[in-house]
Amino acid sequence: MGFNTDEMMFDPMTGEPIKKETGGEGMVFDPMTGQPTNPLMGNEMRFDMNKKTPGKIFIIIGVIVAVIAVVLTGIFSGAFLNKRTKVLVAAAKTFKDESHLMRDFGDIAKILRKDECMVAITTDGNVEGIPMNVTASCAKNKKKVQLSAEVNATGAKVDFTAEINDKNLAVCVPSVSDQKFIYDYTGDNDGYIIQVLEDEGIDAEMLNQSLQAIASGGKQSEWVKKLTKAISKEYKSLKFKKLDTKEFKVDGKKRKCKGYSTEITSDNMENVLAAVEDLLVEEYEDMLDMMNLDVDNFIRELEDTIDLMSDIEVCFYISGGKLACIQAEVNGAEVELTFLGGNTRTENMELEVDGMTVFEIEGSDKSGVEETKLSVMGTQVASVEYKYKEHTFEIEAGNEYAGCNIAGILDSNRNGVTLKADEFEVVGENIDIEFEAVVSKDAKFVELEGEEFDIGNASENDFEDIAEEIQKANLSF
Repeated sequence: MGFNTDEMMFDPMTGEPIKKETGGEGMVFDPMTGQPTNPLMGNEMRFDMNKKTPGKIFIIIGVIVAVIAVVLTGIFSGAFLNKRTKVLVAAAKTFKDESHLMRDFGDIAKILRKDECMVAITTDGNVEGIPMNVTASCAKNKKKVQLSAEVNATGAKVDFTAEINDKNLAVCVPSVSDQKFIYDYTGDNDGYIIQVLEDEGIDAEMLNQSLQAIASGGKQSEWVKKLTKAISKEYKSLKFKKLDTKEFKVDGKKRKCKGYSTEITSDNMENVLAAVEDLLVEEYEDMLDMMNLDVDNFIRELEDTIDLMSDIEVCFYISGGKLACIQAEVNGAEVELTFLGGNTRTENMELEVDGMTVFEIEGSDKSGVEETKLSVMGTQVASVEYKYKEHTFEIEAGNEYAGCNIAGILDSNRNGVTLKADEFEVVGENIDIEFEAVVSKDAKFVELEGEEFDIGNASENDFEDIAEEIQKANLSF
């Protein structure tokens, strides 16, 4: 079963689909629950309740988004760009043509993907009338990951530093003890803590495997590379065919768009699932078994769901070397994602299911100010204003009864990205908090000092001595 392009008619002036009315009275739906609300509270939307319920619509959307995401994973990694297909090149150009806001936020992700980076966070304000200052940082390089935090409230101070490498976990809490606590998760541990864990039904080996997984964060990038390779292999099996040109509204004008289609079968999706399963077993089998996570059963359930689905024919329409529209039929529902364009191709977008707009992005870029509005089921749920020349932003979400406003600064430069927020308003009430996060390319580590306390091999008496030391520190605190 495929998307029947012959049955779909388009308005010659706008390029939008023309759908016949399915009957029923106009009705408004809550964007969070999908349930009908008072029609006087928002915009009206018409659709046949017997044909598709809001819950089913979002399931359908989830399926098609997952399919597209699989393709985009390869695009952004560069795995597919050596292919001759115009579809993938157009998709790459479409999604890499970013707004100023997405470009600056994207710099954060680029830094975090590096082998060495650091995130430092500071908050300062009043919590229920109590002055409080919190600083925290996370730094990493190829050899270790370190987390530090310090909390100051009403003159009291609590701080700690935790560090993990390929051999052990080390923790220092200067405010309660002058010792450095060490747990060697690669060595032999038979102390009191192991007995306590076993008494509580916790497998110490599971803990060791979990710490090893955290320490070997670099494996995650290898995992993604292997998964991308598997997806690329499956993608190469897809056959594209050329479609007749169609008119769509792009950048405010009607444009003739070239069309291409391909069919994604249940076998394609099951092959990708099999690759995911193989990679999970290869990298994390022992840890998953010890955590009693039945990956095999989970994969089998997904395969059963896929078996019940019809093959998906996806149609891509291209204008100016970028996407203008993606159409698909998912289990009898017609899904259409249109790229209306503007300053970037993704500045204005609409997602329709059976002719009903369920998600919409409306954007503009004028005089150094980007404005973006997000709507779900015809109701605006959020808006963002970004003055990129001044590096200031303002976010509004929800409404006066259940919403929040945040304003601050987003500054991206060659050294890193700084995000500051000094205006918080929740349900109409101002919150006295200032927030700052700095994401930098250079990692700075705190030197852990103190006499070592071997957590894995310490006796019960050793722990009692430490407990007494901590109790005295608390009394002093």
